[in-house]
Amino acid sequence: MTRPPRTTPPATAFDQLTASLLWPRLLRAPSLAARPQRIVIALFLVLVVAVIGRASTLWSGPDKAPFLDAVLGAGANAAFRIWNGLIALNTRAIADGFVGLFHDVPLLALTEYPVSSFVLGLPSLLAFAALGGSLCRSVACEFSQEIVHPWPRALAFGIARWPTMLGALLLPWGLSAGVALVLAIAGWVFFGALPALEVVGGALFVAALVLSTLAVLLLVLGTLGLPLLLPAAACEGADAIDAAQRVIAYACARPLRLLLYLSVGTAVGILAIGLLAALATGIEQFARATLASWAGAEGARVLTGAFPPAYTLDAAGNPRELGSIGAAAEWLTGLWSSVLSLIVAAYAVSYVCTSGTLIYLFMREVCDGQHHAELWTPGVSGVAEARMEPTDPAAREPDAEDSASDLE
Repeated sequence: MTRPPRTTPPATAFDQLTASLLWPRLLRAPSLAARPQRIVIALFLVLVVAVIGRASTLWSGPDKAPFLDAVLGAGANAAFRIWNGLIALNTRAIADGFVGLFHDVPLLALTEYPVSSFVLGLPSLLAFAALGGSLCRSVACEFSQEIVHPWPRALAFGIARWPTMLGALLLPWGLSAGVALVLAIAGWVFFGALPALEVVGGALFVAALVLSTLAVLLLVLGTLGLPLLLPAAACEGADAIDAAQRVIAYACARPLRLLLYLSVGTAVGILAIGLLAALATGIEQFARATLASWAGAEGARVLTGAFPPAYTLDAAGNPRELGSIGAAAEWLTGLWSSVLSLIVAAYAVSYVCTSGTLIYLFMREVCDGQHHAELWTPGVSGVAEARMEPTDPAAREPDAEDSASDLE
């Protein structure tokens, strides 16, 4: 008995129009990032980094901003200036952004948070490398091979390959920092230690320019390819050096194509994350407003943050404050509201890793001619996965019984 041939659903008009294009496939990133298994990993990453960042208050005091809040805020501000400069084609703004990102932010971390930079910075990077790499691998498996792994399996992959993930993230910045250290020592020797060597230092200044050129190129290309570093380590079986080299080579070979993909991914991400944030805000405000409709004075204060006008002052004419029970209720409502914020943050992290993975696969196809459906798979002795089987039964290889049926 022969089975009827397998049929595939007809292609839509959109699929036909975009069959030879890569960038429209970035429109899948919001739905891929919203998979529950990725939200779980991203939520775990957000919680781990938040706990690590808040640990700085143990020795820096409550009046000082937490370490990660200050550093990430300054870094985001510098990145925003770079992005605005690129949009406006303002070279001055781009240069100011790079100076802020690679000079002001490290200086802030080392001068204002010297202990936290070493005690908390490395664990935060390690958590981002392992868990972010898990997200990238999960996205690559689903997008390239239509294989959906549960979150524990994806997490095991990232944890097992954390040295490669961390090395790929740190290599461009580590090399640039090494060049900066060499130049700083040379400046101390030739222009500070012995005045007689200043002429020699001036003659060798051309070497400093060459080294600075290499360092700046590494910083620029590393920044341009930053979202691709973890995907390169997650999609390929090579080491951290090869992963970083791939990303820098792609950024150098096709910078405009990479900028196009990054622009599309950023625009789609802003829209998707903004809609989710607006939805979360609406859910919270609707819940608080409806609960406070017929609530008492103290209940309205717990839910809305302010007493009704008639109850603003107590009997002695002093500003009314919540009692102990009301304060506990306010803390609990704030706790549940923060869950919505954490989900939005987790989705944002998941989206960054998802769009970065798709862009890496597209850049690899453009630069190396390797189709985005090709993905490195660890063997039986691999780090995390022995086999990778499609979840769709129709995508599996026919077994012996199926082959015998087809022959009949």
